[in-house]
Amino acid sequence: MNKKVSVIVPCYNIENFIERFFASLENQVMPLEEFEIILVDDCSKDHTWEKICAFEQKHPEQVIAIQNEVNSRQGFSRNSALSYASGEYIAFLDGDDWVEPDYLSAMYEKAVAYDCDMVVCNAWRDFGDGEKYEMHKAEMQKERFLSVDSPEIRKRLIENAAFGVTAWGKLFKRSFFMEHALYFPEGMVFEDVGWGILPYLYFTRVYVMEDYLYHYFVNRNSVVLKKGQDYYYDLFKANYFKYEQLQERGAFDRMRDVLEFDFIVSFYLSALKMFGNHYDSIPAQAFEELQQFMLTRFPDCMHNPYIQTNLDERSRMQIFFLDKKMSPKELSELHRILSMRA
Repeated sequence: MNKKVSVIVPCYNIENFIERFFASLENQVMPLEEFEIILVDDCSKDHTWEKICAFEQKHPEQVIAIQNEVNSRQGFSRNSALSYASGEYIAFLDGDDWVEPDYLSAMYEKAVAYDCDMVVCNAWRDFGDGEKYEMHKAEMQKERFLSVDSPEIRKRLIENAAFGVTAWGKLFKRSFFMEHALYFPEGMVFEDVGWGILPYLYFTRVYVMEDYLYHYFVNRNSVVLKKGQDYYYDLFKANYFKYEQLQERGAFDRMRDVLEFDFIVSFYLSALKMFGNHYDSIPAQAFEELQQFMLTRFPDCMHNPYIQTNLDERSRMQIFFLDKKMSPKELSELHRILSMRA
């Protein structure tokens, strides 16, 4: 029987959460025999792999269990799983998250009915203890089919990051995904930052669901959320990957201004936010590397037309420092400003 959906799940050290995830898949309205689950363990140090193997034994016809030889991060795990996928559509889920019972059936129904490249739904930011918040995006509040049939529509979607940049919360036609080689960057966290804009270059048929079907788990003890963790360079690497991909795909020739604005937001402003929230000071070398990248690749970026129309006063103030040579004292003052809550 041909599978309707291939569910691809990277897993790492999630023994305390993976049973909840398994239950949400077993409780899907779509019959289990109609979709496959590809679980990729990234050399977990706990009992995640053992739980994956037990789940595979429980559902041998529906589950494919893979273990990476070395820890390679989520991008590598997702890319590896793609070679095993046989479903008409692909859903990327994270193993510490969970989904509503009609997640797969509702999205697949719209995908087939409208012959979509991508279906997207809303998500909860869920702490797993009853506390949860809507991950609100304006473009996602009205259910509709969207035909992306003009450069203007495509630019508007990129300008607003209309559907976010995460792989989860979306259903992709597998032929669309493979035709455009939408592979993930490997060996880094923040892989979605490097990858997330790529589908925007190509999709032409999108269905937007207003339902909140995905639960993104916020782990209060996550290493990435803790102060002083040296992850800023992965954010840099993700953006370097994105730039190379956009360059290779000729995207800058078609819509340079809006892609330049994306780097202002997803790289420059995101890096400053990371330094303010998670570091005791701004690493001088990192700030200089950030400046060099932006001013070399986008020499006129400080005059980007989207800055005045799309950014608030606080963000525009931060752009003032983009081309300034900063002394240690000035970096310290900038860090103080960034650390202040808006």
